[in-house]
Amino acid sequence: MTTQEKLEKIKARCQKLLAEQREKPTFTMPTGYFECAAAAISCAGPAEAGWRATIAVIEFINRGDYYESRIADEILTAWPDSLL
Repeated sequence: MTTQEKLEKIKARCQKLLAEQREKPTFTMPTGYFECAAAAISCAGPAEAGWRATIAVIEFINRGDYYESRIADEILTAWPDSLL
């Protein structure tokens, strides 16, 4: 797989994760300890920001000839094939 193909696959995965996050039901205040723990674990605010940032950087890379750049290498390293 070329660098460009993998970046596009990573971008598609991030878009899918964002779409899935939007489909989750709205948050309701938990009443018990275990419900609080589950709610805290499921909060995807930082994850959502990360997905959006990854998409933005890939789009930036795609606008120029930056496939051999360190930025692209860092994204590829952060997203092993097992996460795609």
